[in-house]
Amino acid sequence: MSLTKSVLFVSPKNDDLYRSIDSGYEIESPPLGLLLLREALRQNLPEVEVTVLDERYTPDLVDKAIRDPKYGAVGISRLYYNSQQALRTARIVREYNPNATIVKGNVDAAAHAENLLRKNLVDYVVRGGGEGAMVEILRGNIPRLDSAIYVPFDLNRISRISFEGFDQQMFPYDSTRKNYNSTSISPFPIACVRGCIKAMQKGPCSFCTTPYSKLTLMKPQKFWEGVSHLFEGYGVNYFFETGDDVLVGNYPKQLLRARPRGLEGKVSFRFYTGLDFVDSESMGILKGLNTKTAFPGLENVNQTVLFLMGKLYSTLNFDEIGKLNFESIHKKFSLFAKAGIDFYIPILLGGQGESKFSLEQNKEFARQALDRFGGPGEGEFLRKMYVGMVIPTAGSRLYNLLVGNEKFRRDYSFYHEKIHGNGDSDILKTVNPDYFLMMRLMPRYLSEDLTFEQIQNTINQIREMSSRKFRQRERNVPTNFGENEKVLNGPIYGGIN
Repeated sequence: MSLTKSVLFVSPKNDDLYRSIDSGYEIESPPLGLLLLREALRQNLPEVEVTVLDERYTPDLVDKAIRDPKYGAVGISRLYYNSQQALRTARIVREYNPNATIVKGNVDAAAHAENLLRKNLVDYVVRGGGEGAMVEILRGNIPRLDSAIYVPFDLNRISRISFEGFDQQMFPYDSTRKNYNSTSISPFPIACVRGCIKAMQKGPCSFCTTPYSKLTLMKPQKFWEGVSHLFEGYGVNYFFETGDDVLVGNYPKQLLRARPRGLEGKVSFRFYTGLDFVDSESMGILKGLNTKTAFPGLENVNQTVLFLMGKLYSTLNFDEIGKLNFESIHKKFSLFAKAGIDFYIPILLGGQGESKFSLEQNKEFARQALDRFGGPGEGEFLRKMYVGMVIPTAGSRLYNLLVGNEKFRRDYSFYHEKIHGNGDSDILKTVNPDYFLMMRLMPRYLSEDLTFEQIQNTINQIREMSSRKFRQRERNVPTNFGENEKVLNGPIYGGIN
């Protein structure tokens, strides 16, 4: 039995600073995490009326709903790029509906749980998917705590999600509609893997904020039930599996064996994967699953940077890479091309251990990769070269490394007060860190004799190389759009040296 009859879930819009952030999606999907929460409540607390709203699509409805006293509980999804909007939402609920239980979830909320709770900005913070925790909170089984809570939930209990209220957002994904063009939309997000196999085996990457301490796999039959539901009910035929790495043991082979005959050749996928698991066998399985695109997480080519990043690949030849021979990396990408799978090349710069040599190393790798994969033949399969600065988001080892440095805290406080002047300059106490400021200051504390400008110059040079190479190829977007860099080098932060 629930303590309340009406629950509101809200996905806030992006903060002004992050309004133009390059999310990697051509279009944004409905708030799948909140819709999954709605299904969990309907299964376990059918007497509860659940409303899900997304401020990106219906800002007026959100503004009205968060002032409505009928809701006994309000759940707010918070990520680093909408943290201010999430705070605004919670404050309005407190003002107009003081008896409502406010619950915040998602990785940024969990990272700031203690300060959010200490300042009484929320009543609960949940970690992970939140399905199990939300049910128990509404049942009154969890007292208020001073840290984030986690209650396990079996991912296999929900394979079908209702998209009622989001028909307009589902329409672009419908492959049966007139003028449908799969190249102009993003694949539809779907999850069958929670957690990261690499993090389980070797620890998380320095920039990782995964909330999961163990790996959970959806049963193959349940996964295909969800795919069939979306394909038959909404016309979705291109999916993006959002887990950190789909190449978990023989799991991809299990998925291939369990695929219904009626879906063979009718649905395709995009997957994340680490390079260590990329070989001829795994590429054959991904090809069998009709994988259209892969996002292999390279991130950097320098051995020291990768080691400090927590991504030191065991299947790459770093003796040769140190001599600017990148054949062991190129062979990995060639396997995607041979399997007919489009791929991305991601490069993250400015992290711990970055140096003038590592910047030159990454630039030379980009040049060689573009020469090899930027033309006819294998080059037809390189979709995009992503390059940018690593973001030290709260909850990551990188964030903790910076915040643990007293000199960094002093510099952050000085510039934050100079820019914002709002008294929220203590990064140990804030619930809304300025990540652009952190990125501007980061090279001083993590890199070897590097300036922010040197890192930015390398990013710009790689983007320019990529743009020149792809200028004549209509099917490829040459690189990410650099929206972060526009802000970092703009009038607010450009004067920080």
